[in-house]
Amino acid sequence: LDAGILGEGAFGVVRRGVLKATGAVRAVKAISKKKMQSQQAMVKLEIEIMKMLDHPNLLMLFEVMEDSKYLYLVLEICG
Repeated sequence: LDAGILGEGAFGVVRRGVLKATGAVRAVKAISKKKMQSQQAMVKLEIEIMKMLDHPNLLMLFEVMEDSKYLYLVLEICG
């Protein structure tokens, strides 16, 4: 992950990441579990919906990972 932040939101930050195996550039959104605690069900539902979508005008969700503090969404990077 790059140290530079691409964006910030209510629950976390988005950083630029590079897939080591292929060199593909991705956006990695780190969502604080502590900050999203009151809306955890809504966030998880949004992730499930994103997994089902495949549309040229929407960001593609490639992978979801988590550790004890954060939920990580690996997304298509824009622009």
